[in-house]
Amino acid sequence: MKSDFFLRPFLTVLAASTGLALVLAWISTGFSGVTGWPSFLVLFLLSTGIGAGLFQLLAQENPPGWLVRLTLAAALLRLAAGVAWFLLLPAAGYDTDVQNAGYIMEDAYRRDTAAWELAGSDAPLSGAFRETEIGNLRGADQYGGYLFLSAAVYRALGSGIHQPLLMVVLSAGFSALAVPLGWAAAKRLFGARTAAWTAWGLALFPEAVLLGSSQMREALVMPLAAAAVYGLVVFHARPNGRPGKGLAWMVVPLILMLPISPPYAGILVALLGLIGLGLDDWRVVRSWRLWLVLGGLAVLVAAALTLGWEGIAPRLNAEAYDSPLEMAVAWFELSARWQARLSEGASGWLQRIFDGTPEWFDLPFLVLYGVTRPLLPAQLTAFSVPLWWAIGVWRSLGWTLLLVPLLAAPLQWIRSADSRGIVSGFVAAAWTAILIASFWGGGDMWDNPRYRVAFVVVQIVLAARVAVVQLERPDPWMRRAAIVGLSVPVWFLFWYLRRYTAFDQIAGWTVIDIFKLLGAGVFSGVLLAVWDWAKR
Repeated sequence: MKSDFFLRPFLTVLAASTGLALVLAWISTGFSGVTGWPSFLVLFLLSTGIGAGLFQLLAQENPPGWLVRLTLAAALLRLAAGVAWFLLLPAAGYDTDVQNAGYIMEDAYRRDTAAWELAGSDAPLSGAFRETEIGNLRGADQYGGYLFLSAAVYRALGSGIHQPLLMVVLSAGFSALAVPLGWAAAKRLFGARTAAWTAWGLALFPEAVLLGSSQMREALVMPLAAAAVYGLVVFHARPNGRPGKGLAWMVVPLILMLPISPPYAGILVALLGLIGLGLDDWRVVRSWRLWLVLGGLAVLVAAALTLGWEGIAPRLNAEAYDSPLEMAVAWFELSARWQARLSEGASGWLQRIFDGTPEWFDLPFLVLYGVTRPLLPAQLTAFSVPLWWAIGVWRSLGWTLLLVPLLAAPLQWIRSADSRGIVSGFVAAAWTAILIASFWGGGDMWDNPRYRVAFVVVQIVLAARVAVVQLERPDPWMRRAAIVGLSVPVWFLFWYLRRYTAFDQIAGWTVIDIFKLLGAGVFSGVLLAVWDWAKR
């Protein structure tokens, strides 16, 4: 009987994995055969095994059955999206090499192509980190970690033809693990209801689905960041007991993240510090154990940066700097200003704003502008190829819905008496991650959101907490703050209609100054909020 208990689920997984492997192999070969289906089967079984192992590690949190099903559905949703891009982009996207090959992002195309080239050569896989006889692959992956992993998969499981969906299987399965990890952290901190909202948010958030359905490093960073946050919560719960488990949950993800993206690892340490301070009600002295652990993690990141900075930031000359910190600051500033130049050159109205403002204003404005990207009004009115219009609206709708509770979170923290320290830690961490991403990526339409989504678990836990508290104890001032926040994009919708259509000729729209438009949105929102207050 006991053997049947384990045998039946295994046979079910094996049958389902075999069926999916055959379908994906058929799609990968252009519907001409099932070459390479054993490779897909191995990855499906590997992903299932990793997921089952994770739920075993989370057994003490008593994960409900629906969470297992939601995690599986999240993985399948990401896989389905990856297959959709692979099939639809060559037929309905733009006529570019990237989209004709079925990739939704250029970075994924370059990295995956380089990984296939490395896997098929006689060069060692360490060529992902240094120059080899096939050339320098740093242009495809400046850090090398994800390129190494992709090349290893292709070399071990390749079928003689390049099948990009192999890495989509791995990305989809691994990125979905952020769902149970985010649920576990939220459950310990805020209870079952907030945890449920967190799990659903992580499963369905458009940008998380998009990155999880492509060959991008953020697909791996999202669950690693979620694991580290969960580890911090576990570590804090038993400061005088057995801290080893929480410590392992933090250290292992960070070590795995270092070869994938050292900057992400460094940012994660900073976010853990902010959340940890919030957990201790900002009593720095009481947090000596946490600071000891985070200090060790920071030393680990700094050591990695020192040993490999030439490869991490090839645009900089490491000999010109006295310390890794100085190099890091210079690299972030260089990246941000490069993105700023790209954004300024790509948009005429940004150029007009910068022409009429002092130079010091440019970067702060671009950071605040980047927080709102992708803009929902702009995507609704920027009619282009139908597929890309739909993708743009889908992404921007997700960010808009998330931004509303994130903007309201500081107000709720001020007006609420419970869990103030914990909430304040998450507010500080979430907005630090958002502003760093905006500084790093400028107002760019793609880099900025993907930098932000790497730490989306912090943002969604906070947004879920805001939503649950508002539902349980409605605060009219939270509703009024939302009214003010949502009034601004409505005004911007008219502005973008004037920009992309004949709306100004039809409706006689004359407001074109961006600051007047912003003021009108805030003023009308405040009037609506005052009217709501007056009614009561």
